[in-house]
Amino acid sequence: MQDLVGKKLGTYSLTMYLGEGAHVHAFLAKKRNAKKPVVIKVLKDSLAHSEEYFERFDREAQAAKALVHPNIVKVLDYQHEGDIWYLVEEFMAGGSLMDIFVKKEVPVPTERVVKTLDDIAAALDYAHERGIVHRDLKPENVLFDGEGNAAVSDLGITKTINPQAARSKHDLEFGNPKYMSPEEWQGKTADARTDVYALGVIVFEMLTGQLPFSPQLGDSFVYVHLMHMMSTPQTLSELRPDLPLSIEAVIAKAMEKNPDERYATAGELAKAFHEALDKPDQPAKASAPKTEKQVDAISTGMFAAATSRTSSVGAVTVQTPSATNGNRGSAVTPLPSAAPAAPPPASPAPTPTQPPASASNAPLPTITWPTITRAEYETLMADLNIVKRGIFILTVLLLLLLLWPRRR
Repeated sequence: MQDLVGKKLGTYSLTMYLGEGAHVHAFLAKKRNAKKPVVIKVLKDSLAHSEEYFERFDREAQAAKALVHPNIVKVLDYQHEGDIWYLVEEFMAGGSLMDIFVKKEVPVPTERVVKTLDDIAAALDYAHERGIVHRDLKPENVLFDGEGNAAVSDLGITKTINPQAARSKHDLEFGNPKYMSPEEWQGKTADARTDVYALGVIVFEMLTGQLPFSPQLGDSFVYVHLMHMMSTPQTLSELRPDLPLSIEAVIAKAMEKNPDERYATAGELAKAFHEALDKPDQPAKASAPKTEKQVDAISTGMFAAATSRTSSVGAVTVQTPSATNGNRGSAVTPLPSAAPAAPPPASPAPTPTQPPASASNAPLPTITWPTITRAEYETLMADLNIVKRGIFILTVLLLLLLLWPRRR
């Protein structure tokens, strides 16, 4: 695609290749007699030959072009020339949020985090009210103008929220695994709360310079999948102890596994963030921050074997190292000693006005679900990978033995 530099698409001259995304190649371009450059995003060949995608592209490009908001990158035009289909967008001179992360200009100052959050939330709410969900919100899609105002891009490759819209089994799905919500991983319908989840991940990354789920075993697609589905985020208060604890509650609610427990709109998330900063001594209206890195009840059954290494069935607390440590491990809080407890005092004899306790009114026993620490989880996943590889090798060898021609 880089060979298009110096050539023309319609009335636009392509002057520079900017890079590629999951589904487009981006070029800096200029229109004759125009003062400002534009960005042209050319669909990749694998998409440009799909008749189904043509229909989707045309439908969603029209919807994106109709989005006129100061915090949404304007789609100026969309055309095709032969087999080349492309979008024309305004050029944002301030770069992207990913540029800030790549340059290690993190943590982002709180004032800029607030401004960026407000800008993104305003753009998302505007799009959601018109039936469009981004579904691929990530730092690369958050662009800045020369004055530092943020705008959301790539709303031209989205998904209409309308549940009555036809959807075939060949429908194309997009999304960056590091910012995808649990429902996206499960193949469920995406809605406004899906973007709220991704926005919560982005805010966490702006505040800490780290992703809430930073795998120690590499950026494995499956590993990231499991972390978003079953694990809890890193503790914000340990990475940024200078921030109010109420901020952690706000981020935790934005990233709830269940969409029904998240903020319904991006604007609600931004409002709660403001309230947490204005009243740091009061907890924000969000779920309590999760200070224990534990796998939820779904994963407990899968990994119960790992907990057999502990001396009791009680919950194991995991402490994430502080930001100065640099490593992301897990420290297990020592379990109580096995010394026998003192016997309880004898119960007084029942009086006529106090009937003796019976099995019917005795308190029910408390069931404590076994839990697994992050370190144990990662070790178990590594062991499972080794087992899977061994099974694969043995299967191949067995097939070779069965299929190998025998000498008579």
